[in-house]
Amino acid sequence: MPHTVRRLGFRCINGTQLKATRKKLKLTQAEFARLANVSVKTVERWESGKKPVTGPIVTLIKVLKEF
Repeated sequence: MPHTVRRLGFRCINGTQLKATRKKLKLTQAEFARLANVSVKTVERWESGKKPVTGPIVTLIKVLKEF
């Protein structure tokens, strides 16, 4: 089950939302990792729910979801 975390009052997105946005943008995990300046392993962990999606990537995903 994907993680949902509250930090400093901002609700995080979950791995399912991240993956859907990445696929909507037609990006591979490697391409998305470069865009987000993280490792492919981090993207894999986010998408599988093994690691909560937190930090600046949350804002980026929320913006990208609009396109």
